[in-house]
Amino acid sequence: MTHHNSIAVSGVRLKNYHLQKRLLIPLSLTFLVLITAFVLTSYHISRQDESASMETRYRQFHSIFNSIALQNSQSMEMAAEFIGNQQRFRNAMRYQDREQLLIHADEIFPLIRRTLQVSHFYFRDPQGELLLRVYRPEDLSPGAPRIALQRAMATGHPSSGLEIGRFGTLAQRMVYPWFVNSELIGYIEMGIEIHPLLEQIKEISKSDILVMLNKELLNRELWEISRKERSSSAAWDLIEKSVVSSSTFAVSDHDLRRLYDTSEMKTPFARSLTINDRLYRSGRFPISDASQQEIGHLIMIVDVTERAEVFRTFILRVIGFSLLLSLALFVYALRILKRVSLQLKTSEQLLRQESERLAESNDNLRKEIDDRKQAQQQLQELNLTLEQRVEERTRELARKNLEIEANHKSLESAYQELKEQQATILHQDKMACIGQLAAGIAHDINNPIGFMSHNLVILERYLERFRQFFTLQTSTIERNSDPNLLTAYRKNLSDFAIHAMLAELPVIIKECRDGTSRIDQTVQSLRTFSRNEIPRLELTDLHQCIDSTLAIIRHELDGRITVDRDYGNIPMRQCYPGQINQVFLNLLINAVQAISNEGFIRIKTRLENQSIFISVTDTGCGIPDEVVNKVFEPFFTTKETGVGTGLGLSIVFDIITRHQGTISVSSSVDKGTIFIIRLPVDNDATINGQIPES
Repeated sequence: MTHHNSIAVSGVRLKNYHLQKRLLIPLSLTFLVLITAFVLTSYHISRQDESASMETRYRQFHSIFNSIALQNSQSMEMAAEFIGNQQRFRNAMRYQDREQLLIHADEIFPLIRRTLQVSHFYFRDPQGELLLRVYRPEDLSPGAPRIALQRAMATGHPSSGLEIGRFGTLAQRMVYPWFVNSELIGYIEMGIEIHPLLEQIKEISKSDILVMLNKELLNRELWEISRKERSSSAAWDLIEKSVVSSSTFAVSDHDLRRLYDTSEMKTPFARSLTINDRLYRSGRFPISDASQQEIGHLIMIVDVTERAEVFRTFILRVIGFSLLLSLALFVYALRILKRVSLQLKTSEQLLRQESERLAESNDNLRKEIDDRKQAQQQLQELNLTLEQRVEERTRELARKNLEIEANHKSLESAYQELKEQQATILHQDKMACIGQLAAGIAHDINNPIGFMSHNLVILERYLERFRQFFTLQTSTIERNSDPNLLTAYRKNLSDFAIHAMLAELPVIIKECRDGTSRIDQTVQSLRTFSRNEIPRLELTDLHQCIDSTLAIIRHELDGRITVDRDYGNIPMRQCYPGQINQVFLNLLINAVQAISNEGFIRIKTRLENQSIFISVTDTGCGIPDEVVNKVFEPFFTTKETGVGTGLGLSIVFDIITRHQGTISVSSSVDKGTIFIIRLPVDNDATINGQIPES
């Protein structure tokens, strides 16, 4: 007997061990997969954000560069027009007197070099041949052909563009056709090197810039001469096909080669590069000259050391918190399993005791049968009594079987409770992750939207001041200027479409403010939906909960699904707002996923018989009749493997039940599904500030 007992106890322990292993190992793996998925998702989002940031920086650079280049071109054109209107320059140019041109130009060249940063200054004859190189008069070589010059000669209008000089310098050049009384007497050419522009852009965009030119477009001897004059340390043979033209980033030859190799990528965003213990991201973009010919590449370099450190710290904190939370849930599940194991052990002991009793009863029966064989005559007289005793024993056995069946049902109830607790744990973990992610996104969006809105207000104020200043200046010029200047002024207003810009700018600012307002509404919806405080009953507007949830899933609708809100006059109610939001989210997400192409979702609320009714109707694929009654069971789903967990509607059912309500479903295949929620009205609830009528 003792031997059988020890074997039974060992069997119970083995069953308990297998039960814990079968439940705890999948639970642990689930926690690990969730943590890993969150970390990988965060890293992927960070990489996408860095790529988008690099592309945005390049667009900013392109916009700022074009703006500064246009401003420089206009400034050089005004300077050339000023020079061309002076009689002393006209006389010297008519007779092509280089000495007089040089004397007059030496007086004005320092001024335009200092104020406009002009580094190149030429005078050309009507055929476009070089007459005087002001900044280097001893150099009488013809120079490289200019696209801007050819364009100005062809059109007779000022032309400008980005071009490479003989010495390998990249400059913004402007060629001004010089007309006197409709007679072309020559051309004035000016240029501004690109390096000062890059320094200005660096201060604005906080990005270092490296300009690489194709060697096949340059003369090595002239480039070497220019390098010595500029005291540049860049070497011709450092990179196979390119050479450094301008740079705002001080870097060694070794790091420069690594930086160029790193930028050899198909996407604008390149991999990370460590230089002098700092982490950088680089992007490579093409550069074209005035003829739209690709002449090299621009490499943008951004220091992301602090950003990478912040992201690393965030990931470590999230992993640490997740591990602590997983450990707590693991310990809690282990305690529950031990309790269930103890109940199983108790039931096993009861069954064993009952088996021993049945064995004793069988022994007694065998003894009685032997006695009957020995005294058959006596047993015949007691036959009726024996039949009664057999019936009693049979009823006793039936009672024992009923007790065993009751114990079995108790075990099934315990297992069902374990499944519900697991669903609750998964739901809490899912809501915590969604709440943290939504709150983080809302916070990150809210900060830039705040200063964007503030800057738009300031911009609108400055635009009004500029409009007043422009009106005053226009009035002064029209009253006091000579006719030629007034005609030129009006022509410039028409050419640059100043009045159209002043009329369009307020509309643009208003559209920007409307856009920031819409983003702010989305952020507020995220904040409302992601409240993760300790659940407590609050007087809640159910219509506001529905609107907040629709704002969250607006991108899921994607313009293909129409939502109709038919709101009735319903009262506010004491609820757990976060849980009610989860109910609407699960129902609406299921409705969206059920609609494969275009469709329709209708949300209707009404008050009837002191109950609030909320219905969600979709025109999706529907649910078959044989499974429609199982949709609220935990882990049951009609979706494909890996798409859902089967807990959404089970959680909805649990939340509605917790609020003393009911939920029902009706569906037809290929026609749609309707979910109806009924919640009893609170005694202290109000409808728009009034107590509802009975």
